[in-house]
Amino acid sequence: MKRLWEKVVTFYIYSLFAGPIAMVFLISGDQDYIVNKILTFYFMGALALAIVLWPILAFIGRKKRS
Repeated sequence: MKRLWEKVVTFYIYSLFAGPIAMVFLISGDQDYIVNKILTFYFMGALALAIVLWPILAFIGRKKRS
């Protein structure tokens, strides 16, 4: 269970870095290329997932400590 928890937390931390990358793709205005569109949606999705997982992981972390 501890290994699974470490993988989830690691994925969450990596997802937090997706926000600035997605903003760079959006600000660049180079959305004509399909690769940039795909990467923008991917990073925005990862950022949204990180925002959704934040309260859930915080709650689980508090439960594990107590």
